[in-house]
Amino acid sequence: MSLRINHNISAINGHNMMLRNDAALSKSLERLSSGMRINRAADDAAGLVISEQMRAQIAGLGQAIDNSETAVSFVQTTEGALDEINSLLIKARELALHAGNTGVNDESQLYADQTELDNLIESITRISTNTQFGTKRILDGGLSGASNFGTGLDRVRVGNLANNPAIDIGPVTLQINPGASEAMTLIGSNATDNYVFSGAVTGVTLGTSRVNAGVSVTLSIDDQVVAYVTTGLQDATTVAARLDALAQPLGFSVAANANGEMDVTRLAVGSQDFTARVAFTRGAIQQVAGQNETVTATIEVTTPSTAADAAGAMFSGITSLSEVQTSTTVSSGTTFSYVLQSATGGSFSGAVVVASGTALSSVLTSLEAAIQAHTTFSGAALTYDGSTSSDGLRFSLARGFDDIATDFNFSLTVDYQNNAVTNSQVNVVDIAAATFATGSDATFLTGAGGTEVQGAAMVGTTYLQSGNAINLTIGGNTLVFTGARDLDTIASAMQTQFNALGGDFANVRVAFATGAVDLSGFAGMANQTGATAGGFRGFVVFTTDGSDLAVSLAVDQSQGTDVLLGDAELAAGANAGSTLDLTTTAQVRDDNQVAQAAHVASTVASVSGNVVVTSGVDVTATMTSSNGVILDLVSTSNLVSSGSTLVLTPAMEALGYNGFSADIDQTLTTAGGVTTFDLDEGAVFQVGPNAGQRVGVVIDSVAATELGRNVEDGGPLRSLNDLHTDQQGALFNGLTVEALAVIDSTINEVTTLRGLLGALQSNTLESGLNSLRTSFENLTSAESTIRDVDFAEESSNFTRNQILVQSATAMLAQANQLPQNVLKLLQ
Repeated sequence: MSLRINHNISAINGHNMMLRNDAALSKSLERLSSGMRINRAADDAAGLVISEQMRAQIAGLGQAIDNSETAVSFVQTTEGALDEINSLLIKARELALHAGNTGVNDESQLYADQTELDNLIESITRISTNTQFGTKRILDGGLSGASNFGTGLDRVRVGNLANNPAIDIGPVTLQINPGASEAMTLIGSNATDNYVFSGAVTGVTLGTSRVNAGVSVTLSIDDQVVAYVTTGLQDATTVAARLDALAQPLGFSVAANANGEMDVTRLAVGSQDFTARVAFTRGAIQQVAGQNETVTATIEVTTPSTAADAAGAMFSGITSLSEVQTSTTVSSGTTFSYVLQSATGGSFSGAVVVASGTALSSVLTSLEAAIQAHTTFSGAALTYDGSTSSDGLRFSLARGFDDIATDFNFSLTVDYQNNAVTNSQVNVVDIAAATFATGSDATFLTGAGGTEVQGAAMVGTTYLQSGNAINLTIGGNTLVFTGARDLDTIASAMQTQFNALGGDFANVRVAFATGAVDLSGFAGMANQTGATAGGFRGFVVFTTDGSDLAVSLAVDQSQGTDVLLGDAELAAGANAGSTLDLTTTAQVRDDNQVAQAAHVASTVASVSGNVVVTSGVDVTATMTSSNGVILDLVSTSNLVSSGSTLVLTPAMEALGYNGFSADIDQTLTTAGGVTTFDLDEGAVFQVGPNAGQRVGVVIDSVAATELGRNVEDGGPLRSLNDLHTDQQGALFNGLTVEALAVIDSTINEVTTLRGLLGALQSNTLESGLNSLRTSFENLTSAESTIRDVDFAEESSNFTRNQILVQSATAMLAQANQLPQNVLKLLQ
């Protein structure tokens, strides 16, 4: 064996092994204390890279789960608001059905139905505006997928374009090719019978000839017929104007061209064929002395207000009935009622209620149509002859047939039901009846020259002496009025101070009255009733809202005894809930005797083949997305003259694009052009752990103006909002069938949107959540396998390393003793 003392190789080897064992023990201890096999890249470089990538995915999965759960809450919030709208729409449908029960409904019931429907419509729009998730508005159209509309583009529904993989979001261009309406010019065979016309005409090419009075004019369009009876000579322009008013609700317009022919045009743009025919018919008459009788009825204010009150209540912008013209606007709530009595036709009556402000001429047209519905008055004409004075109006009704020789009576009543409260009252405090002290202590009232004034001699200019006070108590509140002021001024101050208290006192009016006061004529008390005794002197207190307020008055004298001025007299007011009436006061009959020749019935009409047809042209358009995809559009069949609705062609829908529609204005409809909008994804939810793993849904506005748009059977109702009183007043004006069509369409729209959101929640979000949670579980398990420590294995390693460290330490101690053996060689 070799012994050395400069280098103890065995000790060095023992030290080295001890360090290795110690390092292994430290590593084991670190893993057991951290629970992780990889604590730094040096532990397992490849494993660290893989596990960190997995960690990023796991974190992404966790956030995607949170996002999806939040998205579910978002959808449920939206669906809850839509559920409430559905409930409101069902109630609206019930109201429309109730209003359609015209056999039992009266005006007040229709008004109640309309008022509640107005409230429902306003509530729907309020839900659309106010529904939020956090601060994000959901149903106001901000998530509809379309924004920044170009000129002429009114409304866009993007359908599935927003989330279609073939279409990129961004600016979209619409190139619109204009359309034209289908039209035809009606002409006919020769007609020389001046019994129907004032001169010879060519069919219905009237030229300068005119249609005689009493002729039935009928316009047939497809299977729809409108008609009226002339009441005097009418030229082609007048005939066309009357037919146009009747045809407009059917979706057509009528005009007379330069030859006096009838041009019938569909209001809708597009190539949509129709048939039309116009006929002029007059029945047979005998050779008798008849009378085209006219009755002129003068109507004046009867109860209980003045003509000025009636004028201001029933007509807008005037103060006297003498200012009423045919163009004057009639106030809402005014009813025109007529009564006709004829020995040959019995007794007829009817009424026209003005639901919204309209011109008197329009009201007369409606009245005339109602009167003409009675057989013996089918040729009647109603005209407004102007006011006879500031207190009356004059209307004339001409029967229109000269073969009816019996007289008839005509009366007209105009009524306005105001909105005042049902009670009103006047409190009268009579100072003249009060007992004053005499002598020097009774000089609290003075007249001209400072002379003392007793109660019976008081006037408005009588002064209250300084140092005295008048105390007025109304409804338990007492105010004190002092100073050298006349009684008129004090009354004005009383009113001002009580009004300042607010509440019921804001409606208090106070005045000082003298003499034999008739309250119905007292200044500032129009429409009040009740009179006082001739010696009345005192304060009058009344309320404009019917409040029941007790009143008392007292004088606080600086000298002498204070005076409590007698109890108040209460007089009921008559202005509250009053009906302002104009009723017939005089009738003047004009017999207009005419000897008429006998004629047989005659009909002149446009005939088949004698028409000039102008074919309509559909509006078409191309839509180009930001990534260059071109889609073809065409107008729908329910177009209106004010604009068009564009939808995808069937070929485009067959390619997987659907649900798109765009409303363009009349200019783009008839002239074409280019417009744009921006396409976005609507409401977007990040539901995956990686970029691009998201879903979107468009949520259209559910405001009343956006629901039930352009329903085919909606008539004049172009949206749910048109049912409101401020628009068409559908229920009050008898548009119940059209209202039901709009409401049913709206219910379909809302439930379709609910179904879309329900499918998103169930099939995308909740199903995706299940997949995300499974992926989260499996990926977490895989990452744990790579990175987490196996405690059973590592515990064994720890014990082994601990023993090795102890053994190496002991052996190092033995190795350190080896050089001591050299000393034995030196002995």
